[in-house]
Amino acid sequence: MGWLSNIFKDAKTVEEPSHSTGFHDIDANPVPMKAQTTDLRAARELVHTTAIKTAQMYGVPAHWLSFEVVTIADDTQAYFQLQVTLNHWDEYLTAHCYAFERAVLKRIREEDTDVGRAVRAVLWRTAPDAGCPYDDMPEPSAWTQEEIVHRGLQRDRINRVLYAVTTPASGAVAMLPISSEGAARADSATMSEGDTHVPTEGFEDTNPGDATGFETTHALSADKR
Repeated sequence: MGWLSNIFKDAKTVEEPSHSTGFHDIDANPVPMKAQTTDLRAARELVHTTAIKTAQMYGVPAHWLSFEVVTIADDTQAYFQLQVTLNHWDEYLTAHCYAFERAVLKRIREEDTDVGRAVRAVLWRTAPDAGCPYDDMPEPSAWTQEEIVHRGLQRDRINRVLYAVTTPASGAVAMLPISSEGAARADSATMSEGDTHVPTEGFEDTNPGDATGFETTHALSADKR
């Protein structure tokens, strides 16, 4: 049965992260699958299910990410793209985007090497209501070398202060006093997050109709299933 049998396993079962190496290393260039001899629907399901299981394995809250698999194909070959939507803004998670991509692709190859090699890209987007603190780009002056260095020094200073406050010599965690205004903002943020739930199950099947190359994607029609 191979990877097909794993699709129907209990989705709530969380496995331990794999630390194997070797052929699981990511190739520089993707290798397409043969569209005529491959069950593309099952392959897309494998990519989608593996992305969800990888997030579960590493403890990412279920509503923070959602996934969609896009098929890019012609009459003979097919690639896949995994689109990850960030539904909750978290700087620590965004800093690990590349690490998450590698973990997902590694697990896909552990299930089926051909499907894993046919994943052409992992694309990220941020949901409008995710809570990103920035809506507009800064002025060009923000990207000068001087400003970049200045921001780095500020981050280092803040990290040192936080470490000193939260990690005293005794090993106990010290808590900074929170003003009533700060507490109100925290309560509001907690309520907003608790009231929002974005499901990560299911995805839209996509497959090109009359495409002659690898540029167009359309919804999978019944006569092509």
